[in-house]
Amino acid sequence: MRFFESYIASCKPTDTRESQLLDQLQQVLQNVNAEQIAEKMQRNLYFAVDDLELDGLTGKWHTVVDSPSVHGERCVVSYLEKIEESRFSALFTLTQYSRHNEDVRIMHGSGRKTGPDPGSIFFLTGHPADPCPYFPVKSSPLNQQGQYEYLILTQALKHPTMVLARDIWEFETKYGNEVRDYLNRYGYINPITSLNSPLLWVNNTRCIQANDYFADLDEVV
Repeated sequence: MRFFESYIASCKPTDTRESQLLDQLQQVLQNVNAEQIAEKMQRNLYFAVDDLELDGLTGKWHTVVDSPSVHGERCVVSYLEKIEESRFSALFTLTQYSRHNEDVRIMHGSGRKTGPDPGSIFFLTGHPADPCPYFPVKSSPLNQQGQYEYLILTQALKHPTMVLARDIWEFETKYGNEVRDYLNRYGYINPITSLNSPLLWVNNTRCIQANDYFADLDEVV
């Protein structure tokens, strides 16, 4: 229950559509069985989440699955940096580069961890269509470099949802079927709140061919 109350407090809707999604969450919290409903929703979201290693989240990410009804950008590359950490809290900066029409778009977001429990990590992308934070619901195991190789991020009603990957080709060959199965099985592909706008598997071939400078940055600029 506290999770959803905290989540709603983190959202800043800017239009009617976004307000409607928050209204749905408010209705859940006002239900006479709100505690049980919220607990069930949270279990449904987080059953696959372990206690994530924060250092394994940092670095460069490619968006390989996205919600096109919310995000119109392509060739999205994100750089996540941890700037502060204590026992049960942490702060991150998030810089996202993308193509929008013929322009390069740069957005600045943030991340935070509050508390020891799974589901306590939130990321704000800085995208104008993302007034609410994302949180991880599934990840790959850590690789030999101590990094996660993919990360599934979603919002409280399973829409919008994104999948981030370290390496585009390795993700498809090593994890593509696993992620497709997960998204289909647990209702992320076309949830009710997506308004019949399913997830999109990004065609990253043209992004690699474009050779955008921001895909090869060693550090956030």
